[in-house]
Amino acid sequence: MIVLAEPDPSDMVRAIQRAITMLPKIDPQVMHNRMRELYSWHDVAKRTEIVYDRALKCSDQNLLERLSRYLSCGAWAGKIFCLVMIFNFLLWHLLELWQV
Repeated sequence: MIVLAEPDPSDMVRAIQRAITMLPKIDPQVMHNRMRELYSWHDVAKRTEIVYDRALKCSDQNLLERLSRYLSCGAWAGKIFCLVMIFNFLLWHLLELWQV
């Protein structure tokens, strides 16, 4: 069902070549039946509910706490994330003032 490769271009090319040679031997209906057994909407819904429940239990952080977390995302990316968040924060408050 899947061919794994190291994150190396030459290994990825070999894995793709291996997958292409396997392709004519694969029966699409058999593959479909295997996937149908592995995949369940009920399971997806349960896992999604768990994610949302965890998100609801997270504490609200003020802007400074979030900015310090964004700064740790990398030398350049962290600064860019902070700038975007500050801009969004200011825009949000401007729109709140405009709404009133």
